[in-house]
Amino acid sequence: MRKRRLLLAIGASLVTVAFTMGTAVADPVPAPPAGGYPPVVGVGAQTTQELFNTLCNTVIKNGSNRVCQSWNVEPQPSNITTRDPAVTPGCTIARPSQGGAGTTALINSPACVDFARVVTNDASSRPPGFTYIPMAQDALTYAIRSDGTVPADLSDADLHEIYNCNPALTFPSNPNGFKPLLGVFGAGNRTFFLQKLGLTDAANYTTLHPCVRDTDSSGNGLLANDGRVLTDKANLITYSSGPWLAQVFKAAPDIHGSSILGSINGISPGILNDDSFMSRPVYNVVRTSDTTAGGQIQSLFVGPSSAVCSNPAVIKRAGFNTRTDCGSLGTTSN
Repeated sequence: MRKRRLLLAIGASLVTVAFTMGTAVADPVPAPPAGGYPPVVGVGAQTTQELFNTLCNTVIKNGSNRVCQSWNVEPQPSNITTRDPAVTPGCTIARPSQGGAGTTALINSPACVDFARVVTNDASSRPPGFTYIPMAQDALTYAIRSDGTVPADLSDADLHEIYNCNPALTFPSNPNGFKPLLGVFGAGNRTFFLQKLGLTDAANYTTLHPCVRDTDSSGNGLLANDGRVLTDKANLITYSSGPWLAQVFKAAPDIHGSSILGSINGISPGILNDDSFMSRPVYNVVRTSDTTAGGQIQSLFVGPSSAVCSNPAVIKRAGFNTRTDCGSLGTTSN
């Protein structure tokens, strides 16, 4: 009963924000060049893109001027132009499809990208000079079709065997095997999910594990937090609770389709439970030199009074829990 009351309270909060935030749309609105080129550019993970659509498009402003522009992961493939070509040529770049690609764009295109939205801290594998700033708390889980055959409560051991393609694992509701899905290689949700299950990710993971698929019927990579990819009753796929809640309660574009969230080890992620098996912080990656420069990156991201961290209601209404260390400078790549 307590969990039901909490979920209803969360739902009420998100329904309220559906009217206050409006319907989120892709990319900066209005988009450059008509909407100008706000000075701080962000790309990366789909999981927090709707939160940044709201923050950058409507909340964080200098007077009437937007301070940041945040680019979505779709459409794929496509290019984005992040700076005024007349002032900073060469900033038409490939649109990053996930957090890993967003961080790579931050590293490789320093004149064009200022921060990356990420859901996995991979600082140890990145070159020095980048800081991962925690922003909010999310819970990753798996999603299934509401009319599907996959159990809605699995253990992490069950999920390990499913994504390891063990044909011996069956359930009465699903006697004929599973058809697991993953996001594109390099996506933070995929990396974190397999890591928590004790499985080693690789670009050829689906070749080594042929029951797993990471592309759609046209060969395009599957993107994060989209329930429409669940086309078979035996499908399951990683899904973040924050975006799912925001989609269901219309605080973000609703792409959850027929999906429902599964519980791992009996703990539901649908109540923003920080004790969920795959509870995790979500981050923004910036150049370390920008965190102490007294400029816009510092004012946007660094410290509890930063523009991002001082909007806890917006963070919650996007489906996430707040963190007491929001804005801290905890992890730097080396």
